[in-house]
Amino acid sequence: MIPNDSDFVLKYKLKHPLISEVNSFRYYDLPIMGLGREGMPFIEIDKYIDTSEFPSIWDEINNNKHILVPHTKGLVVNGIVPKEHNHDFKSIDSILLNPDRYLNFDYANDIKDMQTLSKIKSYFYNQFNIPEAWQGVCHMRNFTNYASKNLPTTWMQHAEYFPKLVKFVESLPFKSLGYALFFVSNGNEKDAAFIHRDIFHRSHNKSNFINIMFDQRPRPFFVYDAINQQKMYVNEKCSMYFFNECDLHGVDAEPSPRYMLRVEGLFEDWFGEKIGLSKHEDYYEAFDWTYDKPRQYKINIWEETDI
Repeated sequence: MIPNDSDFVLKYKLKHPLISEVNSFRYYDLPIMGLGREGMPFIEIDKYIDTSEFPSIWDEINNNKHILVPHTKGLVVNGIVPKEHNHDFKSIDSILLNPDRYLNFDYANDIKDMQTLSKIKSYFYNQFNIPEAWQGVCHMRNFTNYASKNLPTTWMQHAEYFPKLVKFVESLPFKSLGYALFFVSNGNEKDAAFIHRDIFHRSHNKSNFINIMFDQRPRPFFVYDAINQQKMYVNEKCSMYFFNECDLHGVDAEPSPRYMLRVEGLFEDWFGEKIGLSKHEDYYEAFDWTYDKPRQYKINIWEETDI
């Protein structure tokens, strides 16, 4: 049986003048669904794209790190994940979905002037001593919201200091070039990214993106099989990759600072076909519930939110 989006969606209230209702989603057990009909855990994009300019682009980034001041302190995630997956730390949405149990203090005055959900969630991360992933994020192309991340947008003003990076990103096989941002980490144990989903699995998922490490150092990124409780890591020699953001995933702590660029958009038709995705309407989808692999599993969607 193919689930509906409504089977996953949760909402909770906040005492905030602008952001009074927040969307979240339930936890469910699945192994790694991967990308396309073959269920590929990762697609190594550097098998298809020339990376010979990476050392020069990395020098450009290194020489202008002072400009890449994170625009958002920390990066928070949505959805519920059992604390057993994350060193006994509860997901912040699990806490906020159970206010009678956990929000026994007056927080409304503290958050009333915060203009974004990310800042509000960062406040609660601090209140409950939950580590935030990364030092922050630095947007390079203008961002509106998650739903429009692969729609055409424009470079932010500070991108003018990174002409080599801009030229490379504009050469990538996207017919629609969406937003781009750096994930910035300091390089310590607090910068590990807890296991999470960016969003729940949806039919005809049109998420197309590339994660890029211009420094070409190994990144301990993994997707997580919740059934067998196993991490599957991306090839340590891979400097550009794509994965199913609906699969559980995370990043182990890194020993040194990292600037990882994520570029969103819609792949060119020739590229979507080349990397093994299926076309739906005018784009190449990352995942669909009708594929053979997801149909092999009974989806256990958890009703409990305090986990």
